[in-house]
Amino acid sequence: MVMMPVYSFEEAESNLLEWNRRKQSITKIFQDDCNKIILDACKNKLKPDAILNLIDKGYCSILKLFLGNQITLETVRIIDDLLPVIHTWKQNESMLLLWENEIRRIEKSKGFVSYDRDKIVKVFNNFMEELKEL
Repeated sequence: MVMMPVYSFEEAESNLLEWNRRKQSITKIFQDDCNKIILDACKNKLKPDAILNLIDKGYCSILKLFLGNQITLETVRIIDDLLPVIHTWKQNESMLLLWENEIRRIEKSKGFVSYDRDKIVKVFNNFMEELKEL
């Protein structure tokens, strides 16, 4: 039996307001999160492969940033929409063992994360260009 969280009226209202805010400013949030990913890569001297893919049995940068609440679920969902990465994460047994619920949550959010594809693709292309320059 799965226990559903019980929220007070104030918590529920706050969650709804936050969700609506993020939904309305998804392009800006995505752009800010892409900048955080680039800054993290520069700070930790990461190669582009280590940002999106699992390297040497370690976790990729975007997963670490997501799990650390430094980038949003929406950003990870959008990156996976444009450049599928989650299927490779799921092939790593230790990754699935530790983060199966989070990976499933990212996958299930697909129908709830909506965005202007043209705007997001421009931001994503800039992000990918910056990754290549690392």
